[in-house]
Amino acid sequence: MNPMNNQRRLRIWSAIALGLISISLYLYFYLADPFPEGVTDIVTSGMVVLAAVVATLMGTLIVGRYSKDSPPRLIWLHFALALWGWAIGEAIWAFEYVTGGSDAAQLSGADVFWVASYALFIISLYRQYNLIYRPSRRVALSYLSLSIIAVLMFTYLYGIWLLGANPGAGRMETFVNAFYAVGDSALAIGAFLIAFAFRDGALGRPWLGLLVFAFSDLLYAWLETSGLYAWSIAQGNLLTTITDTTYFSAYLVIAFGCYLQLILLSYGPRLKNDTKP
Repeated sequence: MNPMNNQRRLRIWSAIALGLISISLYLYFYLADPFPEGVTDIVTSGMVVLAAVVATLMGTLIVGRYSKDSPPRLIWLHFALALWGWAIGEAIWAFEYVTGGSDAAQLSGADVFWVASYALFIISLYRQYNLIYRPSRRVALSYLSLSIIAVLMFTYLYGIWLLGANPGAGRMETFVNAFYAVGDSALAIGAFLIAFAFRDGALGRPWLGLLVFAFSDLLYAWLETSGLYAWSIAQGNLLTTITDTTYFSAYLVIAFGCYLQLILLSYGPRLKNDTKP
């Protein structure tokens, strides 16, 4: 058996094992609350920030694998910058959450970084689309405009639905939470439609985490608007546990997708007669 294939498998399975251990540890902390009052909130918030940083570093390493004049470099550069924005947002939110408790539910500087990062994700996806299909500028911009309009429309509709369920919820916070869920879904679906049309969809793997984020954000938006979201582990419930665990896992999925891309760049495509992973 090819030694390089063995090394590839070892690296992949090691990453999978590390990710599963991390998720299990996060879930244990969340359910058992083994530390003194308030400490578990700090630990789990720190784990989310760390997962975001790991995903960001994986994306940044991909950028370094391409030469400065390589078209894919700009795709991954904007993708990595978007992840940096999210990681900074996570650090700000964790600080506000630990120091302010439920006040962290209000919009803050973290949302500025989170929302702004979507523009970078859009640029990354737009460049990937142009690289694969090479459409005319007019066609590309038309698809981009229609996609943005669709996201805004579904954000508005989802926001209205959430407000209908709880008219007393803050309008701005509700629509921003709705945007996160719709935006994650739109980016992930767009990435997969493009990536699966190009060979085996390898380019879409780092975007897989956005689908997990979409699920988490959809559930979070509903829970937070309806007042069911528990802002402390001591007061947690099943739906909050699912929301926060999938949110944490989403960063690990993005990190793993980027890691698979690094392995692809290091070892080349897997041979057809080679067994998975």
